[in-house]
Parts: sequence; structure tokens; C-alpha cells
Amino acid sequence: MIKNPNRALWNNYDESAVIRGRLVAQILSAHQNLRSARILDIGCGTGGAAVALARAGARVKAIDPDPDKIRQARQLAQVYDNIEFRQGDISNETGPCNDGIILNDVLEHVDDPDTTLGFCGNNLKKDGLLYIATPNKYAPLNILCDPHYSLPFVALLSRKKVKRIVVGLLKWQKGQKRDFPQLLSFRQIEKLLEQNNFDWDLVNTTAASMAFREPEMLWSRQSHLFLIKTIKMFKLGKIFLKLINNRKGFFNKYINPSWFILAKRI
Repeated sequence: MIKNPNRALWNNYDESAVIRGRLVAQILSAHQNLRSARILDIGCGTGGAAVALARAGARVKAIDPDPDKIRQARQLAQVYDNIEFRQGDISNETGPCNDGIILNDVLEHVDDPDTTLGFCGNNLKKDGLLYIATPNKYAPLNILCDPHYSLPFVALLSRKKVKRIVVGLLKWQKGQKRDFPQLLSFRQIEKLLEQNNFDWDLVNTTAASMAFREPEMLWSRQSHLFLIKTIKMFKLGKIFLKLINNRKGFFNKYINPSWFILAKRI
């Protein structure tokens, strides 16, 4: 297997897991009281969001299909008794008992986003919140440099084609790996949320403002971190942040690299 040049990127991603998790916790805490709230973290990875939410007082159940990720998450969170980690999928989770559900960089990885969002709707309380963060298929930055593999045009491809490139051509990963991303368009996200009866809003400006103060909340790639450092050095932060908006228009459909969404079941 050829050495994957993105290993450093994903090491940075894992090392800043709790910092990135604070972004999730702070966005949710602005809209609901997390003290004793029941939160389901789907695709929890190494547990950063679960830890940040637990620190805020939430009772967290965190699920991931990767046993290695769950092992790392348990090590990270071993001092917290208000987190339950489970290796597997969401098939055994039933009932509208959650105050919040997290899909943090997850929706592009699941085989059937429609089924996943249907599950989320059925497992949220009446006033519960669904948090989604996911990259934009048509954003120029993602087309030029896919957020998962740093490859051009991969963001536009289907999951099967991504697997052919990463496994068959480049041999960066083994064939038995299940998790290959397929990025979504704004229209796909909009349609999926509407057909699963979610009322939703973008919270990009909140995410960008917090991440600009602490860049590791959002960015793991060294080039991105250098760019933000340069923007801050030349005091261009206000201009940068003015570009980010929560409108469901051209910028978010075709320019913004990632969306941050809060949704409620209608």
C-alpha cells in the first residue's frame, strides 16, 4: 500500500478533536441548555465533540462504526462518567428521547443520508436540535483540493469512483474499508431536510467567528492555518468574516466550503 500523504492532516484532525468539539458545544449552547441534556453523537470519531458536550454538562451517547476510533475516544474521555461510547451503527437506537443529535462531518460518509436524517427526526424530542456540519460539493476550494484526500475533482465524484481512485489506483487505503465520502450539494441538503420535515437555518457566521478566534476549531490543514494566521496578521479579519453569511443563496450554494446547520423537526 502506497504511503498516504494526508496522514499528517488526519493526525492534526484527531489531535484537535476536543478543540473542534468545542465549536459544536458552543453553537448548541447558544440555542439550548446543555446541562443534563441528552445528546446523541453519530459518527463520533475520536470523541472530541462528546468530551466538549460532557464538559458542558450534557449526557452523551456517542456511536461510531470504527472500533479503533471508539478505543481512542474512550481513552480521551475516561475521566467523564456522563459519556457512553458504543461501537456500531444507529440501528439499535429508538425513540424520541434526545435533546440533540450531532452529525459532525458525518452526512457525507453515510450510505443513505435520507435514512440517517429520518432516524434523526424520529429520535429527537419535540424541541430537539439537529446539528450538521458537512462540506460543499461545488465549492471551488473543495473541487481543487478535496477535504478528505487533497485531490482535485474528487469532491464531485460518487462514492464508488472515490473508492476506485483511493483504493484501486493510489492504494492509499485497503479495499475492505467501508467509509468513503460522497459530498453533497446545497440542493441535496435542502431537499433531504425538507423531505424529512426539518425546519433549518445556517449558522455559518457563528462558526466562522469562533473559528477565526481559535482556528483549530475548524481547520486542520497546515496551509489553511497559515492562511488564517496571515489574514489576522494583516488585520483582514473583518473583511474575511463579512464574506461568510447564513443566506440560502449563491454564496452558500457554490462558494462556501462547509455548511453549519441547526435543524428542528416540524
